[in-house]
Amino acid sequence: MLIIVKRETCGVSRPNRSNGGFSTHNQQSSKSFADHAAKEQKAVSLINRGKLQAAEAIYEDLIATGTRNHVVFANLAAVYLMQGSYTKSIPLLKKVIQLEPNDPDAHNNLGIALKELGDLDDAIASYNTALQLKPNYPDAHNNLGNALKEKGDLTAAVASYKTAIQLKPNDPDA
Repeated sequence: MLIIVKRETCGVSRPNRSNGGFSTHNQQSSKSFADHAAKEQKAVSLINRGKLQAAEAIYEDLIATGTRNHVVFANLAAVYLMQGSYTKSIPLLKKVIQLEPNDPDAHNNLGIALKELGDLDDAIASYNTALQLKPNYPDAHNNLGNALKEKGDLTAAVASYKTAIQLKPNDPDA
């Protein structure tokens, strides 16, 4: 199982300079960008310290203020996954995929949520999409193996596990 908390900078666009300085509107945008980035950094720090509810509140606030940053949605989904709130993570992961369709971590995490909710076919499809985007993704191979095993396709599960082990030989999960 892999749940990624992304540590990218926020996706709010920076203001452009015009006539050698910033206008009042651009100063507000710059301050808003800095506030947004600081909140994201604080939330990641809270996650790293195991304070998931506090991080959750920050991400929910950023989303309520209208962020379009896929990292915020992905990290809130990761928090929900860590808390076992699989149903709450799914719409967020779908939003990440809408904003950033080529994010293999989002597809892998969606697979995790779907598998935990018993939707093995859609979980397998999500893992396969993650692997199309990132073929050498050991965690997605391992997760695919778990879903295939649960579905009863042991031959395919073993093949997925073997690939995961080849890619990451010291991984105890594989």
